[in-house]
Amino acid sequence: MEIPPSNYQNKKQDEGVGPLIGIIIIVAIIAAGGIYFLVTQEMERRATPPDGQEQASL
Repeated sequence: MEIPPSNYQNKKQDEGVGPLIGIIIIVAIIAAGGIYFLVTQEMERRATPPDGQEQASL
């Protein structure tokens, strides 16, 4: 029975980290997109003239 080299375990750990990093990157991209969307929506709301008050009073 041979003892596997010490870097064998390190390779196994690296393989497990890859998908985790991918998931973190995807979540970060989705979060950045959501923040960008909210900021642009807020900018559009502030850019519109205040005739929204008339609609609120109806």
